[in-house]
Amino acid sequence: MANIVTLLRIGAALLLLVPAPMSWAFLSLYALCGVTDILDGYLARRTKNQSDFGAFLDTCADVVFLSCALWQLVPMLAIPMWLWGVFALVLGLRLASYAIGFVKFQQFASLHTWGNKATGLLLFVSPLLYLFLSIEIIGCLVTILAVASAVEELGIVARSTTLDKNIRSFRDLK
Repeated sequence: MANIVTLLRIGAALLLLVPAPMSWAFLSLYALCGVTDILDGYLARRTKNQSDFGAFLDTCADVVFLSCALWQLVPMLAIPMWLWGVFALVLGLRLASYAIGFVKFQQFASLHTWGNKATGLLLFVSPLLYLFLSIEIIGCLVTILAVASAVEELGIVARSTTLDKNIRSFRDLK
């Protein structure tokens, strides 16, 4: 059931490409993506059906959602150059973490840490915050959290001897 909800999120994310950005239809689909992101993990834990495939599918759905949302929203935003630089830094840190995880554990090593969840939540609400705050303020908030969570994930993957995708933070590393 959780994987079906995740697949629904992928479909809703792809549908984000149809309506005008920030329109009622766009925001409705956007909200549906957020609800299904919360619901799939809850269902997997509640039914004790957590799996590596489900975690991988969840990450894929997050990537599809983020890509489609950015495709629609970025053209309407005047994003400062420094923000693009930080985005590249975070991407580089994430790719390094995934590469190290793949070499060490022979699998995709995206972690569900509190920092990653907080970053995802802040990214998710950013379009709504944009109605009230400047892109520079939102950018500062997102980049601080995104860099911190990416560094934490990289540190966890680099120091771990076993892969625990559901580790909550660096402090839980044994």
